[in-house]
Amino acid sequence: MLPVIAGLIANGIVKISKSLLDDGKDKVIEFVKEKTGIDLSTVKDVEELKPEDISKLKELENSFEIEMQKLAIEDRKSARQREVELAKAGKNDWTQDVLAFVAVFGFFGVIYMLFLKEIPGGIARDVLLVMLGALSKIVGDVYAYFFGSSKGSRLKDEKLSQMVR
Repeated sequence: MLPVIAGLIANGIVKISKSLLDDGKDKVIEFVKEKTGIDLSTVKDVEELKPEDISKLKELENSFEIEMQKLAIEDRKSARQREVELAKAGKNDWTQDVLAFVAVFGFFGVIYMLFLKEIPGGIARDVLLVMLGALSKIVGDVYAYFFGSSKGSRLKDEKLSQMVR
């Protein structure tokens, strides 16, 4: 199966290829066969596939990407709608605020530990660096949630939304 995966990646079919490396590869093979008629379980090398088979797989991968974008848009829309409904009902959900506070406080706490406290090298410092990386991502998400993303990102979301309709 590895030669097939390598050949698919070489042809730009990355998502399907990565899925074939996972534990659920049988489901992926069945899904591909159902959608395209191509039985990847019988293919020993990507050279066995016809150019139209490669095209079908690329089309399947592209439609998968579009579906993922649709899901991401719906996810954001439902999260925003939840906030609107809570505001209309006059309720406040403190969970997000508390988690945001903990993330930001933790971020600056880790920075404090790294730069102002003497931490010997080794695993303790490595763990703090990993925590700093994870907390940096979380703080970025908190900022984007509470203050919105950039204008360019909003325009991209609008364009993607228009494309998937």
